[in-house]
Amino acid sequence: MWALARIADPGAVDAVVRASGAEDGWERTQAVKACLLLAERLFEGGLAEEARKIYVHLRDTRKEPKEAYIREAAERGLLGLRIV
Repeated sequence: MWALARIADPGAVDAVVRASGAEDGWERTQAVKACLLLAERLFEGGLAEEARKIYVHLRDTRKEPKEAYIREAAERGLLGLRIV
C-alpha cells in the first residue's frame, strides 16, 4: 500500500481504501497511513477529486472514539482541497 501511495497512482484509490477496512491493528493503521499519503500525493498531482474520495471515506467510516484523529485528518484534508 505504501508504494502505491508514494507513486500516486489514481488507479490505486479503491485498493488502498479497501485495505483501510482491515481489522483493528497494525495492518489497519498502515493502510490508513497509506490512504492519507495517497490523498496528499494525488492532490499535489492535480487530482483533487480522487483525493476527496479518500478523505470522505475516512471521515465517514471512522466512527470509533479512538479514531477521532483520523476523522480530523480527513477533515483537514478536505479543507485543504476546499471541498467539504
